[in-house]
Amino acid sequence: MIIPLIGAGIATTALLYFALSPAGKNVVMWYDGVRESAPNDRGTFRQAARSAAGALRATAVPIESGADIADAIRSFQGKISVLVLVGHGTPTSFFEPNGAGLRVGPTSLPGWLGIVDFARLLAPKLKRGFVISLAGCSAARENSEHDEGTWWDGGTRSLAGMLRDALALAGAPSGEVRGHTSRGTVLLNPQGRTFYVKRAYAGRPGIHVMKQAGRAQPRSLNDVVTWNNYARGNIAARWMLGAPVPRG
Repeated sequence: MIIPLIGAGIATTALLYFALSPAGKNVVMWYDGVRESAPNDRGTFRQAARSAAGALRATAVPIESGADIADAIRSFQGKISVLVLVGHGTPTSFFEPNGAGLRVGPTSLPGWLGIVDFARLLAPKLKRGFVISLAGCSAARENSEHDEGTWWDGGTRSLAGMLRDALALAGAPSGEVRGHTSRGTVLLNPQGRTFYVKRAYAGRPGIHVMKQAGRAQPRSLNDVVTWNNYARGNIAARWMLGAPVPRG
């Protein structure tokens, strides 16, 4: 079932971004299933989805399983410009790690949709210049990387990186996959990477959002704190909703 949700915006700057987004459908999916491993997070995800949908004037879709994701994609009419996925994230799965959503690997387990099948369904529905944002923890981090924050380019074998490769192989137009490199607030996490979707870019590392903003790799705790405060206030929510990263 597809439910239009218009809710309070994340911030004024996020609300203003919609006018700059490319023409096309904006979609928010969030995990709202009974398998929720942390029941309090269910309300958090729903509120974040409402905020994102309000800011983007998007269609919001509650998800309980990989089959729901596939059915929703098949039902979309027109081209998608911004797709925001809200839920639990890990380096290899998204939505609910206890057994529902997207995963690296085949669509062979109950409740799951493999990212290759996801990419094949989604690629024809995407508008050139699209943005897919994985608004959850650690989806742009590899298992071998530190889970409290990663400050450099990388993540080729993360869920976000492998989704980028799958989309390119499925014939998607040029666009971006964005995800976080640490655990943190769904839409306000200041650490993330962008993976550019082009066949020639398959296997390349994701670009850290701090580098996109023209900042040097942090050399001290003070640099880290300064960046976190700056990004939470000026970048994180808008970046997750498809905005370009402001430089400076």
